[in-house]
Amino acid sequence: MAAIGLSLIFGTTGLVNFAHAEMVTWGALMTYFFNVYGLVGAIGLLAGFPAPLGGPVNFILATVLSMVAGAVLGYVLNRVIFRTSRDAGVSLLAQMVMTIGLSILLRYLFVYYFGGKYRSYSEYGAQRANVFFGLELTTRDAVAMAISVVVLVVVGVGLTTTRTGRAMRAVSDSRDLAESSGINVERVIAQVWMFGGALAALSGTFFGFDTVKWELGTRILLLIFAAVTLGGLGTSFGALVGALIVGIAINWSTLVIDPELKNMTALFVLILALLLRPQGILGKKQRIG
Repeated sequence: MAAIGLSLIFGTTGLVNFAHAEMVTWGALMTYFFNVYGLVGAIGLLAGFPAPLGGPVNFILATVLSMVAGAVLGYVLNRVIFRTSRDAGVSLLAQMVMTIGLSILLRYLFVYYFGGKYRSYSEYGAQRANVFFGLELTTRDAVAMAISVVVLVVVGVGLTTTRTGRAMRAVSDSRDLAESSGINVERVIAQVWMFGGALAALSGTFFGFDTVKWELGTRILLLIFAAVTLGGLGTSFGALVGALIVGIAINWSTLVIDPELKNMTALFVLILALLLRPQGILGKKQRIG
């Protein structure tokens, strides 16, 4: 899910967003605080009031609120920083460097305000693994996988059948042609940032099942980039295919290497993909020069 958001942002703007990892972390942190402290209690106000104001809220509601917070963060980042940069004619390379600085800034804002210790949701903590179709999974992981599949199907249908989805794909294919066809490109880009922020927040929520920590997104940034590059930069469906391949490769690699080194497989897959098919599985060849 995080890979799809990153791929859509790249497709519509041409920007490689290194701060996408912090959008994932933001989702996990928001879910934690909504789940434990409530809507307003998370910032120390109305702590004596019942949920959803001062007390803890249900995990599902906390996840929905987290996705809203992720969409808001995406909108703010685009409107305040990146749209201003585009209007000022800042190059994509300079904007990419800005995302690296933004990533570092957000990371240390998280550790400053939320602390460096590991946290856990008030619900769905440690669980015993059960066997699902021959796989050992906890109930929460099985539910998360099912929800992820449903969300990805909905995203795929939305991108192909809805007016907004078709506009996103049109801008991703050719911004100039989309603009000449009457599509409000800046509005579509804002929607993509909100959409990507919401998906990043949901993926962060699921990644935070074990522990919620300030550097959670940074730890999976390599996996996200590997999935996006393997599938094809700028293609949402390519990101989906790439994420599935990277995920399967990483988990199967534990059969032959130490589980602590499994993320190294993503780097190997990324290098192999760039050597054999630089444009990605579903990407298009482009003439350079």
